Amino acid sequence: MVINGDSNLRNAYKDNNNELGKWLKLFYGLSFLPSDEIEDAFLALIAECPSLEEAHVFTDYLVSTYIVPDSLFPPYLWAQEPSVNPRTTNGPESFHRTYNGQFYSPHPPTHVVLSVLKETQAQTLTIINSIKNNEHNPIAKKKNKSKIELTLQNYNDYKKNKDLISYLRKTGIPTKEKI
Repeated sequence: MVINGDSNLRNAYKDNNNELGKWLKLFYGLSFLPSDEIEDAFLALIAECPSLEEAHVFTDYLVSTYIVPDSLFPPYLWAQEPSVNPRTTNGPESFHRTYNGQFYSPHPPTHVVLSVLKETQAQTLTIINSIKNNEHNPIAKKKNKSKIELTLQNYNDYKKNKDLISYLRKTGIPTKEKI
């Protein structure tokens, strides 16, 4: 990413007391906004920049890659208001890693593949039945649940108060001290 390629940005980002570094971390909060608010939020962040001279490489990169509708990864692909739904494809990736980990050779015997498929099917049916019976908790870990609840609360506060920068400070990457 651009931050690693520029020593001034990299050093600022690593320093939790650096104003430019604090500003760079605000951009992580953009993914927790609706996609139609991204351009305005980006402009608000530009207005807050402590050093546009140093940050212009980063902001130019963001515009062409993420911010404008015709960018490489437009906001509708990555930005949405917070919800309890998963925001990643790690579920399928986890499944395939676990599934592939069941085999110890590139060409396992057919009976081994069938056994693994039957076991996977049994686990899947158990999960489906528990969901049907309302016995399945979609937020498995308390830590994740509390993070999601905090993000939702912060978003509700943002909708009520319309304080964008404060919201981005709360939802950006956590640091040892508050920005």
